[in-house]
Amino acid sequence: MKIPFRKALRPVRHKMRQSLAQAVDIKTVEAAFAHANDPVLFGTQLADLLAGVPQSALSIVNDRVAAYAFLAHVGNLVKLFNINFVIDAGAHSGQFASTLYGYGGYKGEVHSFEPVRKYYDILSTYVWYYSGWKAYNAALGAVPGTSVIHVGGGHGGTSSLLGQTENLLRFAPDCALGDTEEITVHRVDQWFGEVLADPEKRVMLKLDVQGFESHVLDSCGEYLSRINLLQVEMSSIPLYQTQASIGELCARLEDGGFALVYVCNNFGVRNSVFIRLPISEGAEG
Repeated sequence: MKIPFRKALRPVRHKMRQSLAQAVDIKTVEAAFAHANDPVLFGTQLADLLAGVPQSALSIVNDRVAAYAFLAHVGNLVKLFNINFVIDAGAHSGQFASTLYGYGGYKGEVHSFEPVRKYYDILSTYVWYYSGWKAYNAALGAVPGTSVIHVGGGHGGTSSLLGQTENLLRFAPDCALGDTEEITVHRVDQWFGEVLADPEKRVMLKLDVQGFESHVLDSCGEYLSRINLLQVEMSSIPLYQTQASIGELCARLEDGGFALVYVCNNFGVRNSVFIRLPISEGAEG
């Protein structure tokens, strides 16, 4: 029996990741999570890590652990609602999709959009690992064509098509917006219209777009009603100029037929999950 080249490489790649983990000595929660062989091993490494963490740093560690618990919960919702097609807006280096596949056991398609070139370059090195994962060096928004994104400092997770406010400079000065980069923008309905019109597709839209949430929702057009599960990062304080408030977004989604089912706090930001009503549709049990 012939083994596909992609699958043959997986054990080799896993060993390389383990070696890298040993090289960095698992000094961060991210390193432990990225290189753990399974969730149990991750828990052991995390316990060892916490034993040596100063008390003043524990709040940061707890935030990260909460984030991983949130991702695990999202994985369960994806299974419950039979999601088989995920639109991943604001993919950064692929953390969400890789977790959904690797720890959530997801088997369907993920289409990841990351406009900042240096993070897309990292993302594109990972997508080959799962056959349903595709990456695009672009953003999603209401106005297709070219635009300009402000690249965030530090880990780059604050990059936005909107300008920053004083709140971002106050709470995360190391992540302040700096250089700009010309990018491509696509509309969801133009890019995925045929997919969203297919009743066999159970679609999730994940938004981590730094204040640009309403623009991506606008780009769905009439197909917003075809989204079955929606994860959206919403700021409880305005970090970007002209961004919709958390109240405005929640009201819009409720009016659009969504129900809020889960919220995770992290640094003044709420990762919130909404489901399309009626909740019994497509759900098991």
